[in-house]
Amino acid sequence: MKQLTKIAWLLLATLFIIGCQPTTPTQSTSTSQSNASVTSNQISNIDDLIHTENFNRHALEHIFYGTINRKGQATGYHHESIAPDAEIIKGTRSKNDQHGVYRAKVKVDGITKQAMSSFFPEKWTPQQVVDAINEAYESREHVSGNIYEGTSGKITIQMYLTDNDKIISAFPIYER
Repeated sequence: MKQLTKIAWLLLATLFIIGCQPTTPTQSTSTSQSNASVTSNQISNIDDLIHTENFNRHALEHIFYGTINRKGQATGYHHESIAPDAEIIKGTRSKNDQHGVYRAKVKVDGITKQAMSSFFPEKWTPQQVVDAINEAYESREHVSGNIYEGTSGKITIQMYLTDNDKIISAFPIYER
């Protein structure tokens, strides 16, 4: 059974990577602002985020806005604060776990995501999410395939990485 679970995770990871490329190009996540000029309450889109060197060019869009993959399926969306075209489906939001992580069914650009999304704590700013992912990235341990897990505080964050160790996706693990 354990071997079957590993195979299922590898298959899921492969399908995720294949289908996770956005259908439209996005702006770069780099910013010309200095670190000192960006504060957490000024962030209104992913271009304002700093310390994003560990992320591939579409990861932040995937995490904060959700994306539609080449197959027309909704993916991502793991923080509620700045997504203009993503929403939690009413009545599907779980209670927060002990760390503020929660899960919900979501829609991205009007398309319902098949899997539940887990969400970083609601009170966190987008910059706090990026910083937590970076902390987890630094402490990451290999799970299987391109899947890694690390921690930030007491929150376990699962990450999918490219072959050159750039983050494709990252989301918190909901603890029951």
